[in-house]
Amino acid sequence: MNLADIVIRLDSKKILIIVRLIIIIIVLFSNNFFSQFGSPFKFDCDNFRQEIKTNSKEFSVEFLSKEIYDYYSKDSIQKNEIVISENLNLNSAFQKKFPGTITENCVNAKFLNNDFIQKIKGCNSNMKINLLDKKDSFYIFKVSGFEISGYYAFDERNKVIITTQNFPQIINDELIIDVGKRFSYKKSISYYKIKGGEIDYINIVYPALYEYKDLKIIKSLSGKIQAFVELINFDFIEVPSNNGGEKYERNPNKYCIKRISIY
Repeated sequence: MNLADIVIRLDSKKILIIVRLIIIIIVLFSNNFFSQFGSPFKFDCDNFRQEIKTNSKEFSVEFLSKEIYDYYSKDSIQKNEIVISENLNLNSAFQKKFPGTITENCVNAKFLNNDFIQKIKGCNSNMKINLLDKKDSFYIFKVSGFEISGYYAFDERNKVIITTQNFPQIINDELIIDVGKRFSYKKSISYYKIKGGEIDYINIVYPALYEYKDLKIIKSLSGKIQAFVELINFDFIEVPSNNGGEKYERNPNKYCIKRISIY
């Protein structure tokens, strides 16, 4: 279920029940797991399983050595600055140009839902939508609320919304990269390519033990845009605990890094 489904279809009571269940599971897990099984996770740099979903054969995904990553990263393109404040003047202009499409609590628009475009119309009083910025043809909205966090990238050309969990990196009016913190149990990298009326995408789900470290946007001599993504996985070490139980923290001196190229 994507962000569009969540903000429109889940009411506050259902969300509250889900949150309570998650809290109970976390408490039980944290109290019992480490005491029964010792070290929280088996540290293994070779164990890196990724799931790839795409609607195009044009994408390529490769692992990079540190040397290759560093060599090309020095010429990386500057990333879009993350905007956090609402742009009231831009929102006023948007409402006049696209009345009733995206308002503070309501959406009446088309969403990209993996392999198809889905029209969604509805309101959610627990959701707030603020227009932050415009990059090329895309209006960027922040979506927030109770257990809701993400962004809408509204393409004024085809009037389709692409949802992202992080502030979208928009390049050359045709690429959107979504990578960073994740608010769901799945950690992933999403890369969208807009060509005329077509939207190609690739979504890479990577192991939950890995964390996002950095993103570099590279432009080759031929003009091709590559996303260089660094992911890091720390080992854990046991440290003294005040309550007499077992306590584990990341070992800053033992970790592994995966460097991925997507284009």
